[in-house]
Amino acid sequence: MKKYLALMTFCFLLSGPASAQLSMEQRNEIMFRSNQLLKVTESRAMEQCSSTRLVAPFPFYNHSTQAEATLEGSVSIEWSGGCVEGKRDGPGVLNWQSAWPLAPGSMLTMSNTSEGRFVKGQRLGMWCVTKYQQMLNGKLSPGLPLRGLGCSLLELPAKPAPLYIKQPDGSWQEYVLGALGATSLAAGELEAQSARLLADAEAGKTGLKSQVVTQSRDLDDLVRGSKIVMDLSAAPISLNDKRVAIVLSSQTVNEVEKFKRERQVLIDDSTGLRGEAAVERARFIQASNTDRLLLNILKVLKMHAKDAQPAADFAALKEGGFDYELVVDWKSMTRFDQLGKYSREAWPPKSPPAISGVSCESLRGFLIGRDLKVVKQLPAFPICQPDISGATGDQAYMWILATSFANRWGDLGLSVVGLNAFLKY
Repeated sequence: MKKYLALMTFCFLLSGPASAQLSMEQRNEIMFRSNQLLKVTESRAMEQCSSTRLVAPFPFYNHSTQAEATLEGSVSIEWSGGCVEGKRDGPGVLNWQSAWPLAPGSMLTMSNTSEGRFVKGQRLGMWCVTKYQQMLNGKLSPGLPLRGLGCSLLELPAKPAPLYIKQPDGSWQEYVLGALGATSLAAGELEAQSARLLADAEAGKTGLKSQVVTQSRDLDDLVRGSKIVMDLSAAPISLNDKRVAIVLSSQTVNEVEKFKRERQVLIDDSTGLRGEAAVERARFIQASNTDRLLLNILKVLKMHAKDAQPAADFAALKEGGFDYELVVDWKSMTRFDQLGKYSREAWPPKSPPAISGVSCESLRGFLIGRDLKVVKQLPAFPICQPDISGATGDQAYMWILATSFANRWGDLGLSVVGLNAFLKY
């Protein structure tokens, strides 16, 4: 899943301001159809035993014509292991490269080397990435290392799987946004679940699912001991006739308050700006009201569910007042300290290493059923606004902030695109 988020992120970086020809929602729909086609193409390539290269036309939004068009992309796979009845089977090394078109003359290429086991043409159990690279137009793109060297637990039917990095004590820590995340597994948990999945496959069982118990700081204030079972659904979950409660994690509440404080400091410090810088400052103030983000989250949820209401904890869920609870975890990485010193030549800074952009944020979510098991997990969804103007100084800085929040927090903007897809697919 994180690889597809990388695709979306690069698409956002290249998207620029919203067009009047197609709405943001229509453009996002094009992107997700392209993403779905990529997954189908990769799945077809995985099923074949020999070295494989598949080519397909991918839809994209053409900024020049302001309409949908298609470009050719490809998936190439090489497998070192064996085959049984024309399908990959047994342990081996997989070299996998996907070339995904972003715009005419612009290609994002993702390649990785991973080790694991195929069972009748499907990857199953623990798969570990030993090499990963992202190339934009043939050049290494280190700015957004959304996936590192670690291991995932793959099930059948296939579904998104978090990436974990093994720690010195044998435990596993989730890797999110180029850094260790808030979710962890006990030592031996990933290995034990992998062995059980492979044993069930050997015994001829179907519906091969794990029962991973994770510990998550994001859920500390909602789940006793913060330990919760991940029972992720491979199929979409229809919420059409369901009531869903939406809860903000304690980190989100803290992040919103921190964001408000830092934003207000910038507003106060920038009162003396004049000319175009003052115009962009006013646009930034209007676009960066956090109520816009929170209302968009609720609006997206109501697009999919029979009813959606905010809640403080799991009490109403456990009492039967709701069918599901959506826990939202939001983090801001926007720099509010660049007034009077923004220089494009000095950007991006070396820290933070995982994000390249003045204004960035991420959104992740957990959909939890009445049995208090996570049935769907939205990995952290990063969005950044780069400096595409080439300018420096306060006018450029305010333009970046104003444009970023207008795109992200406008009506069903980019901040909730991942959430919308998470609930839809």
